Amino acid sequence: MNSICISGRVTSPPSFYPHESGNHRCTFVLAHNEWRGGEQRSAFFFAKAWGSKAQAIRAHCTTGTELFLSGRLEQWRCEEEDGRITYLNSIVVDRFDFGRRSGKPEGELPS
Repeated sequence: MNSICISGRVTSPPSFYPHESGNHRCTFVLAHNEWRGGEQRSAFFFAKAWGSKAQAIRAHCTTGTELFLSGRLEQWRCEEEDGRITYLNSIVVDRFDFGRRSGKPEGELPS
């Protein structure tokens, strides 16, 4: 099983990559904050969405938009110029829901 559910805020405007086939791609970074023992810890996750999900995220997300994501983890391997091997992970979005935008009163939906 390869499944992840996470919430967080978009750290910068999503990047959008249109494709002639209509299978557009959108990439962004999600910041997830967690409290443990009175200390806040932050983690940052690369994420990507395809097709109509990519278009919706592009249209409605800005820096600070809260998102609830579910999807799967994807990992790829890169060889650096010095020969070191690096593994990169990202979340491939299957489903998402909007939360509050940064600075918006509770109960106000994204525009």
